[in-house]
Amino acid sequence: MKLVRIVLILLTITLGSVGATAQEVALGSAFNVGETWWYVQQTNTVGKMIARDDSGGVHFAWTKTADIAANDRHAFYNFCGDDNDVAAQLEANSHLGDAEARAGYTSMALAPREGEQAAALFYHGGSMGQVGRACMSFDFSRGWGAFSQVRVSMPNGLNPISVKGAVGPQGRAQILAGTHFMDGSAGFPIVLVGLTANGDNWRVGEPAILDTLTYLSHLTVASQASEKTAVVWHHNLVGVPAPQGWEGRTEYTMNADIHVLESENGVDWDLGNRINITRTVAPDQNREGTLIYGDTLRPFSDLDAIYVDDVLHVVFTAHGFRPDPFDQISPPVEWISEDESFIWHWDSESDTLTLVADGWYDNNGDSGPWDANVSRPSLGADAEGNLYCIFRKTTEDDQDREGDCHGDIYLSVSADGGESWTEPINLTDTHPVNAAGDPEFVDERYPSIAAKVDDYIHITYTLQSELVGGDAEDPPFTSKVIYQRVAVADIPDADGLRFPRNDFTYHNLGGLAVVDENTTAPQNFRIEGVYPNPFNATTVISFDLVKAGLIDVGVFDLTGRRIATVMQGELPVGRHEVVWNAASAGAGVYFVKVVGPEGTLTERMALVR
Repeated sequence: MKLVRIVLILLTITLGSVGATAQEVALGSAFNVGETWWYVQQTNTVGKMIARDDSGGVHFAWTKTADIAANDRHAFYNFCGDDNDVAAQLEANSHLGDAEARAGYTSMALAPREGEQAAALFYHGGSMGQVGRACMSFDFSRGWGAFSQVRVSMPNGLNPISVKGAVGPQGRAQILAGTHFMDGSAGFPIVLVGLTANGDNWRVGEPAILDTLTYLSHLTVASQASEKTAVVWHHNLVGVPAPQGWEGRTEYTMNADIHVLESENGVDWDLGNRINITRTVAPDQNREGTLIYGDTLRPFSDLDAIYVDDVLHVVFTAHGFRPDPFDQISPPVEWISEDESFIWHWDSESDTLTLVADGWYDNNGDSGPWDANVSRPSLGADAEGNLYCIFRKTTEDDQDREGDCHGDIYLSVSADGGESWTEPINLTDTHPVNAAGDPEFVDERYPSIAAKVDDYIHITYTLQSELVGGDAEDPPFTSKVIYQRVAVADIPDADGLRFPRNDFTYHNLGGLAVVDENTTAPQNFRIEGVYPNPFNATTVISFDLVKAGLIDVGVFDLTGRRIATVMQGELPVGRHEVVWNAASAGAGVYFVKVVGPEGTLTERMALVR
């Protein structure tokens, strides 16, 4: 381990006039944090680039470059408190956070430091063309910007690219580094390394390779209520043959599950005790119709995770394909999605998937590399357990001259632990032309929300201008790093998000349906029972199938409006049981409908509170 003391203030960036905000936004206030010539902040998963401490301070991390070629890039840090003018603080407090020839893909966490919380930056470091190190810089004190650096070597000569980190309340840190082989071998191993605070130093543990990915999307997170720590990553379905039309990049980036590995103390890890939270139905050329392709939706590119108390919450983006509804083409897929997407939520308490954002719409434009119509979700939570998910959304009515879609930052809120979410609210709402009629080609990218939400949500993102003309010798723009805070009290009420269609769900094969293999083949297509009924939380719906086929189990209110999709997918002959969790529904009378190849069945049920 090599410790390098960095001078307290190595570099200050001029951000503009004191007290001026960075841009007009739809909600809250926005301020300049810093700038960079190179807007690309992360490869895939963003991680946390902003943190709110318990004393009312906001900490920022980003990757800054001195030129558009991005060869000279470094980890930077800024800080502001609530007690003085925010813009003035941010103008004066920018600091270099590394002691490397070249560093980048910066993210951050907060570390306990003499009764306060100080910044810990995570990034890769080294020189071009040489094996680098996974690095952590930790601040001397809260908001000082005087960093000591720990450099961690990777096993087997691996070179780190994307480094994420977490620090628990006991001062134990984790580095999760996405790496590559210097000889050009395929695959990206992810390496987990534990660090323990030892005075002003850190004791580095033995690195362990968790998995080898076909692209980089991973992070680690620590609970602040205990010593629990988790790592989350996209596990590629290596060895599963891709169906026709999924070759190349799409196969590697969409043929995946999301795995979670937890440690109770941040020290002892059972590497074989990982959880598959998506349980993606794999492709199978022996099936027929759309089932050849397995799941309609696939985890893709990015994710975020936080602990709320000791419950782990994960959000992720899923791309997919549009199946041919009449099976008139072979293979029965009209096209594979590059831009259409959903954002989903999972938590360790319920072990279910819920919809956060719907991006399954036509978009006559390019959302950008590794992005989609809705993508790059980031999670925060308040003391009451309400969840706040921000993400980048693109639409075809906001494009630059080259046809590239510009993103806005949207917010969805859950007041029930992630079981249901509101329709998204636009927090930035920038457009190609401003109020004066002048071109205003700006693009919000790489959003990150502080895990701690108090009276405000605290977010950061990169504000990228349109690249028109110029070259590396005379670059036409810099990108700004923005801090936007929005008062929770000012967030408007929004309707609940409804599932966008009745025939499009995460699992084609009805992942939550249970087959009772001990019963004989049923004689009639019928609903065997709803039990309990009446009920006050959950009820089990049992039904018999005489014919195998696609089944839709939905719940409807007295007006005929669908309020829940309990299960959709292909089921075999036999008795099946599905569970409806009605925690988000009000008391009243509802009807469950089971639609299958033999017709439609309906049963009345009563929810009491």
